[in-house]
Amino acid sequence: MTSAAPHGRRDTFAGALLVALFAVVFLWRPICEYGDGVFTPADFSRAYPLTRLPDAVGDPIAPNNPALISAWATSQSSLILSQRGLLHGELPAWNGFAGGGVPHLANPHTAVFSPFSWSFYVLDFGLAALITAFAKLFVVGFATFLFLRERRLTFAAALVGALTFMFAGHQVTTLFLPQSGTVFVLPAALYFVERIAREVERSIQAAREGLSRPRVLLRPAIGLALVLALGFFGGAIDTFIFCVATVCAYTVLRIGNILLRERGQAAAQRAVLAGLAHCACAAAAAVLISAIQALPYLEYMRNARGVGAPLAELAFPPWPLLVFPDLLGNPVTETALGLGVHSTSHANLAGAYVGALALFLAVFGCALARGSRTTWFFAGLAVLGLCLGFGVFGTLGLQALLPAQETPLVQRAQCLFALAIAVLAAVGVDRATSAGAVSTRVQALSLFIGAALAICFARAMGARVLTNALLDPAAGGDTALRELAAGAHMDLVLAVFVVGAGLFALVCALERSRVRAWLVLGLCAAVYAQSGGLFEHYNTVTPAREVYPRTPDINRRDGTVGIRAPIVLGDVDVPPMTSAVYGLRSFGVNDPLRVRRYDQLQQKLFAPSGEFSLVSNATRHGLRVFGIESVFDGDGWVDIDTAFGHLPLKRSTWGETDPVLPGAGVAQYFRTTVDGLQGVHFFWVTRGVPNAHDLSVTIDDLDTGTRHVGIVFAAGSIRPDGRAIVPCIVPFPAAAKVNGHALLLRITTTNAVPPQAAFAVGRRTDLDNVTTGWRATQGDSVLAGQLALDLHYALDAFELQDTVGPFRLYRFKGATKRFRTVGSASVVANDAESWARVLDASFDPATEVILEAAPQEWARTGAAADEEDARVEVLDDLNGHVRLVVKRKSPGFVVTPIAWFPGWKAKVNNREAQPLCADYAFTAVAVPEGESLVELEFQPKSLRNGIVLTLVGLLLLLIAFAYTLPSPPDEVCA
Repeated sequence: MTSAAPHGRRDTFAGALLVALFAVVFLWRPICEYGDGVFTPADFSRAYPLTRLPDAVGDPIAPNNPALISAWATSQSSLILSQRGLLHGELPAWNGFAGGGVPHLANPHTAVFSPFSWSFYVLDFGLAALITAFAKLFVVGFATFLFLRERRLTFAAALVGALTFMFAGHQVTTLFLPQSGTVFVLPAALYFVERIAREVERSIQAAREGLSRPRVLLRPAIGLALVLALGFFGGAIDTFIFCVATVCAYTVLRIGNILLRERGQAAAQRAVLAGLAHCACAAAAAVLISAIQALPYLEYMRNARGVGAPLAELAFPPWPLLVFPDLLGNPVTETALGLGVHSTSHANLAGAYVGALALFLAVFGCALARGSRTTWFFAGLAVLGLCLGFGVFGTLGLQALLPAQETPLVQRAQCLFALAIAVLAAVGVDRATSAGAVSTRVQALSLFIGAALAICFARAMGARVLTNALLDPAAGGDTALRELAAGAHMDLVLAVFVVGAGLFALVCALERSRVRAWLVLGLCAAVYAQSGGLFEHYNTVTPAREVYPRTPDINRRDGTVGIRAPIVLGDVDVPPMTSAVYGLRSFGVNDPLRVRRYDQLQQKLFAPSGEFSLVSNATRHGLRVFGIESVFDGDGWVDIDTAFGHLPLKRSTWGETDPVLPGAGVAQYFRTTVDGLQGVHFFWVTRGVPNAHDLSVTIDDLDTGTRHVGIVFAAGSIRPDGRAIVPCIVPFPAAAKVNGHALLLRITTTNAVPPQAAFAVGRRTDLDNVTTGWRATQGDSVLAGQLALDLHYALDAFELQDTVGPFRLYRFKGATKRFRTVGSASVVANDAESWARVLDASFDPATEVILEAAPQEWARTGAAADEEDARVEVLDDLNGHVRLVVKRKSPGFVVTPIAWFPGWKAKVNNREAQPLCADYAFTAVAVPEGESLVELEFQPKSLRNGIVLTLVGLLLLLIAFAYTLPSPPDEVCA
C-alpha cells in the first residue's frame, strides 16, 4: 500500500469530525423528532394484542418495521432487565420471567457490560437509544479510519473506507442488535495490531542504528486487550468469533511479512517475537477481563442446549440485490418477494450490502494493488465473508460447529465482507489519487465509461430478476405499482452510482487543489447515499406512547394472574423476553440457549414451537408437573388433552371442501383411542357472511349405532363478524364409551339450493395417513387429507375466569401450586430414572416429589393428615431471589418451579441447605416440621470466580499502563 506520511493529530481530529458529521446526517430525523418519538422499532408492540394501544383514525395496526422484531422482543428488553438489576445494586444474573428461569448475565446476547449498553442504565430510554446509535456508527467508522490511516493511506481514502464500513448493511440493519455493538472489534483490533507491527519495524530500524525503544509495544497491546474484551461484551458471540479469527490471521500475515523481509537477522527475529508475545499477552489479558461474563457463559453452555435453526441456502444467485437492495421489495414495509426469497433472506441480503460504488472502487483497488499480500488477504476475506454469509461451498456445516448461540445468519459474518470491501475501496481511492496512477484525462474518462457500462449491465440483470419475480403467481398484489417502485429504485441507485463514478474520475484527472478536495467530499457523500441513505428506513422513530406501552389489557393480565406463569394457547400475548419489561411471568422461553433439563421436559410435555415457544399440544399431567394454574386461550378451544393440538388458522396450511349442498354433505370417519371424549372442533369457511340456511352436525357411533351428537345451526346463527374462518365446537357426552370405536361426523343441509349453498368446511391436506382409519368424504367422493378436526378430552377441567383483550383466562381445576410443599419423596439414582418417573401418568406432583441423587434416607411416604394444613406463602419471587414461608405438621419438601441449574444456594431458617434436583427439571429444598423461612439465591461460583479474574486482568492492565508512563526526572540535590 501507499507509504504516505504518518497522520497527525489534526488529520485525526478532522477524520473524527467528518465521521461524526455523517453519523448525524443518518440520524437527523430521530434527532429532529426527539421528544415526540423514540429512535427504536418498539412500534412492533402493535403486532401483539395486549400491548396494542387503541388505534387512531386511519392508523394501521401493523408495525412499521417488522424486520427488526428482535430488537423489541429481545435485545432492548434485556437492556431494561439489566438496568433494573443494576439500579438495585445487583448484577442481573438470572431472568425469572422466562419459563423456569434462564441465566441472564451468562447469555452474552444480553450485552450487560457492553459499552453501548451503559447509556441505557443512566439516561432516559429515548436519549439512550439516540446516543447508542450514534456511538455504534461513530466508533465503527472512526476505528476503520484510524486503521486505514495507520496503513499509510491518504486522508480521503481512509474516509471513503470508513464511510463504506460504518454504513454497510451489516451495521445499519442491526443497529439495535448486539451485532452492531461487536463489529467495532474488527477495525479497532486491526488498528492496534498495525500499530504493534509498526513499532516492530521501528524497533528493527532502531537496532540497526544501535538505539533502543523500551516499552513501545505496551500501549498498543493494552489497547488491543481492551478492544477484544469489550468486543466479547458486545453480545454477538458468533460475530466476535469471526472478528477474532480475522484479526489473528491478519496478525500472522502482517508480522510474518516483517520476518520474511528481514530474514536471517537476529534483531528482526527478536523484535518479531516481542510483537507476537505482546499480541498473545493482550489476548490473555482480554480473556481475564471478560471472565466476569465468559465463565458464566461456559457454564451455561454445559447446562443448556441450543435451539437455533440452520439457515437455508438462497434459491437463486443474489448478486443483483447486492447492487439494488430494494429490487424485490422491502421487508421493513410491504414486500412482495419472489424467486424463493422470503423476508428473512431479504434482510440477510441487505446485511451484505455495501453499495455498487464501493464495489467498483474495491475492484479498482484490487487491480492497482494486486502485488500486495495485504490486498490479496482482504480480497480473500471478501470471498470468505460471502461464502459464510450465504452458506455456499458447505460453509453452513462449518458454522454449525461454532460454539455460539445459534447457527449464524448472514449478518453475523458479513462484517468480514463489508470490511474487506471498505479496505479495498480505500486502496482504490488511495492508488487512483497517487502520482502516476491515472495520468491522463483519457484514462479518467475511460474509467468513468467502464463504470457506467458495469452499472448499466447490473441494471439490465436486475430488471430480468424483477421480471421473473413479477411473473411468480405467488407474489400477488399490485404488479404494476411494484414494478414502478422497483424501477424508480434502480434508477436512483444508477444515478447515484454515475455521479459517484464521475466524481471519482474527476478526482483522478485533477491535480491536488481545493476543487479536488471538494470533489473528494462529494465522492464520500455518494458512498453514503448508496448505503446509509438507502437504509435509513430500517431504523424507525416510534411515537413515545408506543414504546413498551403499559396498556389496560397488560394491567388486567397482571392483576388476574399475579406471580403465576400461565401458558398461552394460540397467538402469543407478549414475547417471553419482553414480558420481563412488564413484570409478567411467561411459560415460553425466547432464548437461543435454554436450560437443558427444563427445555427437554417442556418439549416433551407441551411440544412448544415457533420463535416464542408457542404451546402446540399439552396434557393435564404436564400442567400439574409444571405447576400451571391458569391458561390463556386465544381461539375458544383449550388445546389441552387434544388429538392434534393447535390447528393453525392460516389458510396456507389447509384448504376447504366444496360448499355443503343437499346430497353433498361432508363426512369424517375417525376412531378414538381412549374414553372421555368431551368435544369436537372444526372450522366453518364462511367467506365473511352468516349462514343463510340450516346446518346439521351429527356424530354417530358406527359400532353401537348410538347417536352421541345431534345439533342444528339455524340460519343466521353462525356470525363470522368479518372473519372468513369461524371455529365450531361441538360438545360430546364425556360418559360415552367410545374407546376404539369408529365414529362418523356428518355436516349436512336440507334447505340450501344452488347458487346459495351452505358453508364449506376447513380441510387439511397434510394429515393424510396420520391416523389409521380416518377418512373424509363429500357426497360420493373421497377427499384428499382430512377435515381440520381436533378432539378434546379435558373441556370440563377448565373454568372461565376472565376475558383479557382477545384472550380468555381459564382456571385449571386440578392444578398444583406454582410453589408447593409435599411430604412424600422418591429418590432415584440418575436422570434417566427421574425422566421415566416424571412422565409416568401415575406420578402425582401435588403429593410427591422425585429427587435425583439425594440421600436415600430422604425417601419417605407422607401421611395424608399431615398435608391437610400444609401451605406455602410467597414473600418474594424476584429474579434470582425467592423467599417462602412453609408450614408443615411433619418434615417434607418445598418444590419450586425454578429450573434446575448450578449456582442456586438455599437457606432454611437462616441455615445453609442443599438445593435438590426435583421432578427432573426443577428445584426443591427439604424443610422441617413447623414454620420455616426458605430462601433461595442465585449465586453461581462461575460469576464469583469471573469477578476475581476480571479484577486481576484490569489490575494487570493498569500496572502495564503505569509502566508505560515516562519516568519522573531525577531530582538534583544542591
